[in-house]
Amino acid sequence: MKWILLLTLAACAPKAHTVAKRSEGRYTVPHPGGDWTRVQPGGADKAWFNDQLGATIYFDSNCKDRYEDGRLGDLLTHLTLGLAQGEPVREETLTLDGREALMRVYDGKVDGVSVRVGAMVTKKDLCLYDGLYIAAPSVFEDAWGSFVEVLSGFQTKGH
Repeated sequence: MKWILLLTLAACAPKAHTVAKRSEGRYTVPHPGGDWTRVQPGGADKAWFNDQLGATIYFDSNCKDRYEDGRLGDLLTHLTLGLAQGEPVREETLTLDGREALMRVYDGKVDGVSVRVGAMVTKKDLCLYDGLYIAAPSVFEDAWGSFVEVLSGFQTKGH
């Protein structure tokens, strides 16, 4: 399961990060704590893996030339394309760093293996920020609080 979630992380992350990276990633989120270990984020900005749960949390930003404007629901659907299947299990509107954010939880599959995906998107100052939490459905709720805590600590640094 660990390799599937790490492959998912790499597959979901945008690939052309090298040039735009200087203007991106100007935000902070707290470490999820507990058994979460920081891992190489691939094309994302930040990523953690929980070996006991086989779960991944990742955050990314796309700013200026890479910024994609749109409705939060559409942006979230685009973020989870290929992972999520069917209607959301739950959906919630949040306020993160003074901006509206949308969070959804979906069931999905990666290479035929069932996963549950928590996803969030928000926009601020010509930047799109997103976060994903991916785990097996049987352990998803075990670390949901870690993902929510990371979200609650989200703060932009300005551009």
